[in-house]
Amino acid sequence: MLGHRWVAIFGGVEESEGRQRGFLRRYLSIVIFFKEICTSLKDLHRFIHC
Repeated sequence: MLGHRWVAIFGGVEESEGRQRGFLRRYLSIVIFFKEICTSLKDLHRFIHC
């Protein structure tokens, strides 16, 4: 019974950590996406002006 309780506790901890990690990964991917958009817009701007 004790083993089951420990598994439940640590499983919950792992689950919440995984959720946080997923959120961080999503946030980072959004940041990288916007950076790429900004750089491509700058390149486009430079291309139009040339």
